Amino acid sequence: MCARVEEQGGRVALRSLRWGAPPYRSSILCRAGDRLELKGLGKSRRRPRAVWVDEFSMSGYLLPRAHLRRLGVDLGAVLLAEKLAGSFEACLAEVIEGDADITACFSAAAQAARPRAGYAELLGPRAAELRVLAYTAECPTDGIVLSPRLAPDAAAELAEALRRLLEVRPSAKQLAALFDVDGFAEATPGAFRGVADLI
Repeated sequence: MCARVEEQGGRVALRSLRWGAPPYRSSILCRAGDRLELKGLGKSRRRPRAVWVDEFSMSGYLLPRAHLRRLGVDLGAVLLAEKLAGSFEACLAEVIEGDADITACFSAAAQAARPRAGYAELLGPRAAELRVLAYTAECPTDGIVLSPRLAPDAAAELAEALRRLLEVRPSAKQLAALFDVDGFAEATPGAFRGVADLI
């Protein structure tokens, strides 16, 4: 959404922070005991089955598929099947149970203040049943957008009001809690430009 708003002339007023960083990435996962390696995809007879969250999920669909394409993987030819499960929890369960071979989950940026793996947070001790095949490139986290239909003065006023909101600790904490993020930072213009190429 942030990328599309920027494309239409709107702006991202604030970028969210997760794990202390504005970008995040995706981890591509398989079962811990599976010998699957991404560099071997398309070079053997094996055609793994993939399960993704949904077509609009950055870390659960767009980032991992873009990563595979960058590796030269022809997804249609290499993957035996792709399906959408609707949530990270459902995707992880399908791989653990053997109903799919690879999936992806959100993960902290490489330079995050608090390194975290989404699958470990969601699965707890069962995370040991999965193995990370690769980390994708990083992308900006989500943000609060201002419509391109706003008059420039109104957009500037709203952006300033949001910026002032962050200066008041209780208000900043409430805003972060509302969006389930660590906090917010001001967004630089065009920060989401690269994301549009993945959509």
